[in-house]
Amino acid sequence: MSKPANKTLIGAFIIGAIALLVVAVLIFGSGKFLKKTHYAVVFFEGSIKGLNEGAPVIFQGVKIGAVTNIRLVYDPANDSVRIPVIIELEPDKFERTDVVERQPEKNLKMLIERGLRAQLQMQSIVTGQLMIALNFFPDRPATYIGFIKEYPEIPSIPTPLQELAKTIEELQLKEIVKKLNLTLNSVRKLIQHIDKKIDPLIANLSDTSEITQNTLESMQATLKQTEKTLTTFSETGRSMKSLTEYLQQHPDSILKGKPR
Repeated sequence: MSKPANKTLIGAFIIGAIALLVVAVLIFGSGKFLKKTHYAVVFFEGSIKGLNEGAPVIFQGVKIGAVTNIRLVYDPANDSVRIPVIIELEPDKFERTDVVERQPEKNLKMLIERGLRAQLQMQSIVTGQLMIALNFFPDRPATYIGFIKEYPEIPSIPTPLQELAKTIEELQLKEIVKKLNLTLNSVRKLIQHIDKKIDPLIANLSDTSEITQNTLESMQATLKQTEKTLTTFSETGRSMKSLTEYLQQHPDSILKGKPR
């Protein structure tokens, strides 16, 4: 017959196992299972190449979380692809001097209203890896995508490089518009100048046309008169020819006269 189990020994074994488990979690899991976490989503403008899962989320140089998931979601409403970045925040990283009830979602909303924004920043120049930096930009409006409803959304702002590229693009557009305006003004001035020249030209052409018409009429009258004179000369010539022929045939008619 076997001996009954020693309850004290069993209890000590269970307590020891729990202690080992706690130590293992603290050492190997960095206490992750004991931490209170809160999730949020961020949408960034443009490419997020260099941002990977596990990338740190910092606030003024202090790590307060990490990227846990990066998705690709198709939006049929406007035929586009959205890239929601899920981040894990540690509310315990934020401490207050007064004692208040911790309400992560309410506190996050309040911080966003005060200008909290997310921005991509370089984590390593060598590897090109990015991280997410949170900071206050009260002068920047909060723009929400609103595509993911399961997490609160932290508005994002472009990186300094993106802002520079956008500024250059806007400057180029302004320069193009300025040049177009100058060109249009030049065309307007040219048209006005041509209009001023055309009106006198048309008047001159009208006067010239009237003079030409009068000249043509005078020439026609002269031609008619010349034709009439030539006709008279022709008839006189014919009469002279007939007289000459008669005198040649009847030379004595000069003395006797033309017979009746």
